Amino acid sequence: MPRIVCSPLPLTYAVAASSALALVAIAGWACGILPLLCLMGLIILIPLLYGLQRLNGPSATGLWSVCLCIPFFVATYRPEQFHYPLIHHYSELDFDLFLNVGKMLTGYLLLTWLWQQERCQPWQRSVIIGLAAGLSLVLVAHLLFGYEWLPKWPHGTLYFFAVNLGATVLAEEAFFRLAIQRPLQRITGSQTLAVAATTLLFVIAHNPANLKAASLIGVAGLIYALVYSYSKRFSAALTCHFAVNALHFTLLSYP
Repeated sequence: MPRIVCSPLPLTYAVAASSALALVAIAGWACGILPLLCLMGLIILIPLLYGLQRLNGPSATGLWSVCLCIPFFVATYRPEQFHYPLIHHYSELDFDLFLNVGKMLTGYLLLTWLWQQERCQPWQRSVIIGLAAGLSLVLVAHLLFGYEWLPKWPHGTLYFFAVNLGATVLAEEAFFRLAIQRPLQRITGSQTLAVAATTLLFVIAHNPANLKAASLIGVAGLIYALVYSYSKRFSAALTCHFAVNALHFTLLSYP
């Protein structure tokens, strides 16, 4: 059975980057913007990801399954009376933008250990693929799912772009593409199974409120998975996902 992951960074750099992220997490906990259990999860995740670089076969598969649970917990855990930092309130949209520090740090930690350069499509073509797929998905949301066409550029739009790209989208793509889809394809040897399973988990993780939302989220998750599967580039899936969120925010009814 092939090794599940392969860090592109020399071990010393990966450890240094992980240590820096751990210090940021400790500072976040000290400032009250990161729950203690999330801090503990991030600290525990570092040696587990290191272990994945050293193991093969069933041992790596078992450790990989454990590593999937911690990022999900850190990203979703909320103790009572706890709120992540409020970045901006969009009064005209009745929407508050928070920075999920735990989700952001988990995403960068996964990226540190799991990202690797897989050259399949030139990066320029990958970006074009991502943007085209993202625009197509927004048109599908408008034409087939009835999301209202509402072009806008509210005050604080750049805040949304920064948080969405640097925290939300990066963390989700690192988790679904690098921690689930790519390892699952290597374990099963089936690209179709990896795409289907990742899409299903993407829908479940977003906890849709109704069938309409679940259907659109499923289409989005499928598109992101296919873009990554075809291009073999994390940047393409990241571009596609961010394009969808940015165009949804600025062109359609939101949230």
